[in-house]
Amino acid sequence: MSRLNSTDNPDPIIKEKMNFFIDNFNHFITYAGSEKSFEIETPLTIIEKILSHIPGDAKYRIRYLDNYINSKWLIKREFIGNFSSFQSIQNDINTYQTLGKSSTDKEYKNTILNSIKFQENLKKLKHELEYKMILKIVYILKEILTNKITLYEDNLVDKIINYTSILVSEYFFSNRTHGEIEEIITNIISKDINKFPFPKGMKNIHEKKKFIADLNINTQLDGLSNILFLKPYTHTVLIKVFGATFPDDFTFEYNKIKFWSPNNPKFVKIKEKFSSDNYKTYSFFDNQNYIIATTEISYFSDESLNENAVNVIKKGLIG
Repeated sequence: MSRLNSTDNPDPIIKEKMNFFIDNFNHFITYAGSEKSFEIETPLTIIEKILSHIPGDAKYRIRYLDNYINSKWLIKREFIGNFSSFQSIQNDINTYQTLGKSSTDKEYKNTILNSIKFQENLKKLKHELEYKMILKIVYILKEILTNKITLYEDNLVDKIINYTSILVSEYFFSNRTHGEIEEIITNIISKDINKFPFPKGMKNIHEKKKFIADLNINTQLDGLSNILFLKPYTHTVLIKVFGATFPDDFTFEYNKIKFWSPNNPKFVKIKEKFSSDNYKTYSFFDNQNYIIATTEISYFSDESLNENAVNVIKKGLIG
């Protein structure tokens, strides 16, 4: 997989900011999840975690919710403050963040958490973030990267780092592999009609050619959000699992994975569809002492197809 490390622009201010963004994008991918400063986390996942822990035992949930409600995304509100639903929980969040660990404070925290109004407003915020967060991130990044403010003014370095971490985290949550995420910048900069993430619904080849011909930095950066609206391919895959055998007509299903004998009548028919000349396909059924696992896989490229298929089958075998 290729990784773009820099780009060019006639405006030196934009060029410097774009190259810093690309460098930080790649840096986050490399170290994602390895330490606290590279947590795969977003404002949306924080709100989801709060909602998932509220129904828990009041005696134990506080230790988790203290971490979530005091996360950087709810303390520094430059981003989340853009969402109207946040205003309805802001006072409760403010109060919670001032409380300590005394029994009285814990009781007050539980009062906030048990409030039906607070819970309903959290759900509204979650819904708003689901639909608007990435579009807002890309809109802000476009503003930052294309305006005339230099990289070292207006706290732009920290803003780019923070917004990029949300963006890349969302790519990981979309079940893309490291390699696929690394290629995203390359694909939006390269102007390759076969790789560029076009706006949702654009399928006509002539429309795509015109779009590429008219491409500018703003429409290129729109590709950062377009890619999250692309639907994955879905296919049924066959994987050989060595070390076991089944009677020819035996099959069973577990965790959405079906296990078969390679001599099952269904596979006999598949074999017959291929001529002896098609050795590469037919040789899949060679050898002994194995069963076949079949399952439906969603993927974005051959890389994620192979990785996702192996992971799904491993999960089915190990549990």
